[in-house]
Amino acid sequence: MSPPLRVALVAGSDPGHVFPLVGLAAALRRRGHLPMVVVAGRWLPALRRDGFVASKLHQLSPGSHPGGVFAQLHGESARLAPILAETLRPFGPDCVVADVISPFGGYAAGLLGVPWVQLVPHPLQDPSPYLPPPGSGFTPAGSGVVPAGSGVVPAGSGFTPAGSGVVPAGSGVVPAGSGLPSAGSGVVPAGSGFAPAGSGVAPGGGVGRAPRDRVLDGLRGLRDQALYRLVSRDWQRGTVEQAVARASLGLRADGRPVARLIASVPALEPPHRDWPPDAYRVGPLEWDPATISLPLPPGSSPLVFVSASTVPGGAADLLGTAIGALPGVRIACTQFEEPDGPVPDHVVAGPGRQGPAISEASVVVSGAGHGIVAKALARGVPLVVVPGAGEQAENAAKLVRAGLGLAIPPRKLTPARLAEAVRTVLDDPGFTVRARACVPSGRAQGEVAVDVLEAVVRGRTGRVA
Repeated sequence: MSPPLRVALVAGSDPGHVFPLVGLAAALRRRGHLPMVVVAGRWLPALRRDGFVASKLHQLSPGSHPGGVFAQLHGESARLAPILAETLRPFGPDCVVADVISPFGGYAAGLLGVPWVQLVPHPLQDPSPYLPPPGSGFTPAGSGVVPAGSGVVPAGSGFTPAGSGVVPAGSGVVPAGSGLPSAGSGVVPAGSGFAPAGSGVAPGGGVGRAPRDRVLDGLRGLRDQALYRLVSRDWQRGTVEQAVARASLGLRADGRPVARLIASVPALEPPHRDWPPDAYRVGPLEWDPATISLPLPPGSSPLVFVSASTVPGGAADLLGTAIGALPGVRIACTQFEEPDGPVPDHVVAGPGRQGPAISEASVVVSGAGHGIVAKALARGVPLVVVPGAGEQAENAAKLVRAGLGLAIPPRKLTPARLAEAVRTVLDDPGFTVRARACVPSGRAQGEVAVDVLEAVVRGRTGRVA
C-alpha cells in the first residue's frame, strides 16, 4: 500500500476559487491523504473548525503595474512565491495544487522541487480557433441555430417569455445529458491512472441541416478564427510575463503544471476539437464554510432559492427584487451576513449552507458564477440568472442554449421580468427534466480529481515545476 500523499493546496480569497480548492482537499482527506490549505485569513476559522491543516496566505499587493495586468499578476507572484515556499517547507509537500489565478503556487512548487497541478474551477478557457473566445457568450460554430419561437432567450437580449422550452429536433442544440460526459464520472482505464477527457469530435456537420444554418456556421467559424488570433496575443503576453517572473526566481521558463484539473459542469463545457492533453475533466468541487442549514419557509408550494451575485456588473439587491417580484412565494436566500432589515414571513435569509436549500428548491435565482450554477445543476435544479460580465455572461449564454434556464441582463432586471421568468421555468417541466439530466451519477465528488493527482505524482518520470 502506497503511503499517503502530502498535498499543499493554494488559492487567494475569492469564494469561487477557495471553495472548490477546499472541496478537493476534502476528497483527498477521504482517500487517506494529508492536505494542507493555504488561503486568505478570512477562511481559516472555518477550515480549522472542519479539521483542515490551514495557513494564512500573504496577500498580493494591490495596485496597478505599468506593464499591465499580466505583469502585475506574475510580478507579485514572484515576490510572494519565496514566502509561500518557506510556509510549505515544514509540511514537506509531495506536490502543490494551485488555483488558476494563483501562479505563485506553481512558482513555490518549483522552489521546493516538487510537481504542481493547476485547479481550474470553471470551464477550460484556453484560446481555440474552433470556439468563440472565453467570456464572449457567442454561439459556437456547429452548435446549431436556435429557431424563432423555441422559447430560448439569448443572454443580453432582454427577457422574452419562453414557450415550451423544448429543443426542436434538428436545431443542433445539444440538450444536457444527451451524451455529454456526466460530472465526476471520469473514465480511468485500469493501469493508466487516468485518461484525458474531452478530446471530442467536432460538433455539427452539414448533413440534414438547413442551408441558412450551414452558412451561419461558416460565418461563426470565420469569426472564431479571427478572434482567436487576437485573444492569442494576450495569452502570449501572459506567457512572456510568466517566463520573466520564473526566471527571476531561477526557475525554468515554461514551468507548466503536470496536470490541470477542470472542475466544471459538463453541460457548460462545449465539445473541444483541440482539448489539451494535460487537462482532465474532474467535475465540480464544493465546500461550504457555513455550519448550519437555513430553516426553510413553511408550506409545500415551490421554493425559490436566491443567491446574490458578488461580481462587478451583477444585479444589485437581487433578494429585494425577488421579494417584490414574488409576493407570497416561498423564498430562501443564504448569505454571509444577516439581512439588513426584516423580511416577509414567506422569506428566510441569512447565513446557512447552500446545498440543502438548493436541493429543496424548484428554481434558483442568482448571478451566473460557475459555483452557484454548478451547485444548482448538480442537484437537478434549473436557473433564472442575472449575469455579470465575463465568465457570468458566458455561463448564462450556455445555460440558455442548453435549455437549463433563462437569463435577464442586469440593466433590464425588473420585478415584472423576474416574476415572468421564474413562472416560465416553474410552469415548463422541460427545464427541470434537462437540469436533472445534469445530476452526476456514480463516483463521489472529487474522486476523479484524486485519481489524477495520485497518478501524476506517483507515476511521474522526474518532471518537476
